[in-house]
Amino acid sequence: MSYLTQTDAPSVVSLDSVSAIRDEMAHLFLVAYTELDKPHPGYVTYHGRFLVDAADCYDELRGIFEKYSFTPLIREGGDGRIALIGDPIVHNPPQSDWRINAALFVVTILATLATGAFYNAETLDQAWQIWRGWPFALSIMLILGAHEMGHYIMARYHKVPVTLPYFIPLPIISPIGTLGAVIRMKGPVKNKRALHDIGVAGPLAGLVFAVPILLYGLYTSEVGPITSGGLLEGNSIFYAASKIMVFGRFLPDGSQDVYLNQVAWAGWVGLLITSLNLLPVGQLDGGHVTFTLFGKR
Repeated sequence: MSYLTQTDAPSVVSLDSVSAIRDEMAHLFLVAYTELDKPHPGYVTYHGRFLVDAADCYDELRGIFEKYSFTPLIREGGDGRIALIGDPIVHNPPQSDWRINAALFVVTILATLATGAFYNAETLDQAWQIWRGWPFALSIMLILGAHEMGHYIMARYHKVPVTLPYFIPLPIISPIGTLGAVIRMKGPVKNKRALHDIGVAGPLAGLVFAVPILLYGLYTSEVGPITSGGLLEGNSIFYAASKIMVFGRFLPDGSQDVYLNQVAWAGWVGLLITSLNLLPVGQLDGGHVTFTLFGKR
């Protein structure tokens, strides 16, 4: 037996719609009680438990709610039950302008070409011949493109509307050329499993390219005497292990170090961007995954 509670003020929620939704989803969700205008005016919240896996039935559930101009949101209730919230807005994905994505993509390619050209330039004339930076540009764009396509493909798999990647170029003369890319979700994620899968897919896809690019770059880079000046990259555990794997020793060893070519530098930058994305903070990939595993803290 389910029961209904509401605030003292008259509700704008149609009781017929509330009852119809409850009846139509009875084979999916067992309702213990219902609240009107909670958590906000115009909302309806069904408290209870799923009879089937939430991930498997969300699409059917959404179809039921949307018939009555609601979007279902799944939350964990404080009483141990599931709170199935009817958001009185049907989230139709907004249209995005692909020309913005294309323009940012082109500018990022130019920025990474310039970064690669400046990285290995021996003269000022060579620095301005940006086509010389193609090894860095191709390598870093493969890593970043794979990262974002991992997010994109997994989002489409879970039927979450998303934009194409927005690449983020840095000023034409910079050490890394780009801060990566982002995609924007244009609608709600149906459950934590989908959010987890979308968050994990990007870094994993990026690493599939970053690791072999780094190893190949190290293999084709030169080892020489340590000199003053120049760019000194940091040593993460994985990067240090990669140098030991390729060269059979830890570098720098006091007298020699590896001088990264453009491909190796792109691999190092790709690992850096992936590591930053995995930080368990806010809207970063690590933040999304941490939320799905541990909830809000």
